[in-house]
Amino acid sequence: GAGQYLEQHQESTARLAELQKRAEAGEAEAQFQLASIYYEGGLPGVQKNDALAMQWASQAASQGHAGAQYGMGLIYRYGRGVPQDHAEAAKWFRKAADQGLPGGQHELAMLLNDGKENPPDDLEEAIHLLQSASSRGYKQAQNSLGVAYEYGRGTKQSYAEAIRWYQQAADQGDLHALTNLGNLAENGFGM
Repeated sequence: GAGQYLEQHQESTARLAELQKRAEAGEAEAQFQLASIYYEGGLPGVQKNDALAMQWASQAASQGHAGAQYGMGLIYRYGRGVPQDHAEAAKWFRKAADQGLPGGQHELAMLLNDGKENPPDDLEEAIHLLQSASSRGYKQAQNSLGVAYEYGRGTKQSYAEAIRWYQQAADQGDLHALTNLGNLAENGFGM
């Protein structure tokens, strides 16, 4: 009821104040957490705020925080409080990917394989990035790698490889991979 809401709101306010203090002192992890909260509206009583998400993500990213660099990529890819800019998104995803962040690797691979000019497609690099993120167990990359093998996009077409990667993603609950497995089975490929 109202008492529980008030308690949650007070806890949120206290957590926000504590993060704000650490972030203002220059702590990259606190800056990243604040950016995430403002990006998602991730605390009771805290509204999404693209400007604050951008401010804190930018500060953490400039200190080399891979999660914040990934966040900056998302901000530019989806145009959250800034004009949509895939080239700028790719720049930030690359910084996160270079630190081995699977989400950054996957998002960069998607931008290098979208048929658009900016950034220009590089299917070989996209496959390399997907393989790297997939080997770390990142289910979205495993599904995307399965798609690449199913259609021979950037790699040799192989239903066996497609099924292997779809299965790994499906085992982690990726619904797209389950759908893709079902479609292959329905069409009698590789089963």
